[in-house]
Formats: sequence, C-alpha cells, structure tokens
Amino acid sequence: MKVNKKIFELSSLKKYRQYERKLWLIPLACLILSMLYPSGKKAFSDLMENPNILTVLGIIMLFFLQTLILSVVPFFIGKIIIKTHINTTIRNCTITNIHDFDYYREKLTGLSPAVISILTDLDIEQKKDAAASVLQYENLGLLREISDNTYRVTDKYYRCGDLNESDRYLISHLEKGDFDWENDTKWKQLVMEEAISEGYVRKKRILSKDSSKKGCLAPLAAALIWFFWIVSARQRLDDFTAVLDTAPGNSSLAEQVNFLIQNNLIPECIEVTLMFIYMMFLFAYMLSATRVGAIIMKNNKPIKRTEYGNYMAECIYGMKNFIHDYSNLNEADKRYVVLWEDYLVYAVVLEENMQIVNEISRTRRESL
Repeated sequence: MKVNKKIFELSSLKKYRQYERKLWLIPLACLILSMLYPSGKKAFSDLMENPNILTVLGIIMLFFLQTLILSVVPFFIGKIIIKTHINTTIRNCTITNIHDFDYYREKLTGLSPAVISILTDLDIEQKKDAAASVLQYENLGLLREISDNTYRVTDKYYRCGDLNESDRYLISHLEKGDFDWENDTKWKQLVMEEAISEGYVRKKRILSKDSSKKGCLAPLAAALIWFFWIVSARQRLDDFTAVLDTAPGNSSLAEQVNFLIQNNLIPECIEVTLMFIYMMFLFAYMLSATRVGAIIMKNNKPIKRTEYGNYMAECIYGMKNFIHDYSNLNEADKRYVVLWEDYLVYAVVLEENMQIVNEISRTRRESL
C-alpha cells in the first residue's frame, strides 16, 4: 500500500525551485550569443537572399546546435546540483500522512519554536527560531526589550520553574548581549538534545557500506548504456560520416538542408544530437560529482522523526495551512503578539511572517 506523504513548503525549497526555473535563462542567453556570432549573421544574410522554407529550417538547425553546444554543460551542471539540493531538502521536509487533516487550530503546547523548526525539516534555522523564541518569551512575560535595544528578564522569569535548559541559556545570553545570532552551536546542541529526550526525534543508525555503494550504481549504469550505444551505432556513424564527406563545400543553408533530406540523414542527425546530449550529461555529472557528494553529506541529517514526532509534525503542517489560509498574520508586527499570542510565534517559526525576524535582527544590529 502506497504511503501518503506531506511536504513542508519552506523558503529553502522554494528558493531552489526558483533557481531551477531560472536555469532556462542559460539556453536563452546562449541562443542570443549564437545569433551574434558571424555564422549567425551569415545565416540571416542567407535568409534575405533565399527566403524559403529550407533556409528557415537551416537557421533553426544552426541556432539549435550552437545553443546546445554552448549551454548543455553549464545547464546540466546547474540542474544536477540544484536537483540534488531539492531532493535532499524534500526528504528532510517530508512527513507521513497519518490523520489526513488539512488544518489544525489548537495550540502546539509543549513545543518550543526551535523544536517546531526541527520537526519541519530536521534542522534549526537559528536566526528565525531565535527571533520566534524572543517573541514567545516576551509574550509569556519572561523577557522585555528596554529602551537601548537590549533585553532584561522580568521577575516572572525567576519564578518560572518549567523552562528548558536551552530557554535559560538563550534568555541569559540575550540579557548579557553576547548571544551569537548567526551560529550559536551551544544553543543548537541544547535544543537538539531536548528534542531527542522528549521523544520527537531520534538519532539515525549508521548506514552500512553496502547502502553507500548503491549510490555508485546509477552513474555506472549510465556509463555502460553510453558504451553499448556507441558500439551499436558505430557502423551507422561511419556511414553517416562517409555521406557527409560527399557534401558540396561552401553551400548555403538551404542547400545543406536539402542535402540532408535527399540522403535521408535526418534520423542520423537526431541520433548524433541525442548522443552528444547524453555524453555532455555524463561529463557534467562527473564535473559536479564532488559538489553533489558534499550537498548530500551536508543535508543528510543524523536524526529522524519518531512516530510521535511525525504526529506532531502533521499538526504543525495543519497549523501552517491554517495560518496561511485563514489569518493575516503575515502582516502583523510584534505589537500584535498580545492579540494573537502563540499563533504569531507559530507564524514566525513557520516562515509565514518574516518581517518580525527582520525587525528583531535589526534591533540586534542597532544594539551592537
């Protein structure tokens, strides 16, 4: 039975999908460049002298081949690298759909902003998660921002006995003004340990060498396909080359296209083009292999959601949909925390409101 999945659409995933769409600017730029080449200018001159269908076909073939030669390697390298980012990000953002609800409106009691972030994509986005935590502390009356853009704890903080160690660490260093907003590894470590101890995630088992070898099978199979294709097409390519050698020199585009049609060489031209594309794909894959391996290693998280963690992640997924579809929290600023309470905190940590993150970050920069 096929397991139904849900995927968190986070900013990182959207960013890489935008990059993937922008890759098509590479062939477009190469097409414009090929038109500016002397061969491109000569092709348009031929069209002015012989405005017929064969000349038009010749121009299309010329620009297609030149664009292909110029763009195929950078396009495939970008495609492979970006697709690797997308696939690994999707894997981290994917949860199992158990209860199949689209919206969840109850408060996510017991989940800190950083743990919510971990359950969405198995990672901590420190700038956003710390900003959401600050908003939550202010809402709970544990922390307040004073006039000189610094923070002070309140009397309620000292009376609060159910804070996690990561909360006390963050509040303490916010008050001291020495919290590293970019990459505080100690805070991240504390949050991760709490997420594990509370049963939301668990550490993965170390993969065996056999499983790591499976990743080499795809490029090996692709190389073998290329080899057998070349062997099987060798005689056809020799015949194709022999016929091309008989073509008249200094012929116009229309004459070249007519020569290919009369000698039934169009299928061979298509096969040669496909072989070139396939070869360039293998070349691009080899060039990007090191980068792809680094991406996989970086994005391969050492943790995975438990069954309970997956259930809470599904609730978070429903909360994100609820905030997105039924509220205007994306436009709210910090003052609205009194009205919306934890829902504004959820909007920040679930990337439905980034202006509060920027506001808190700006306050932090001004205090330095």
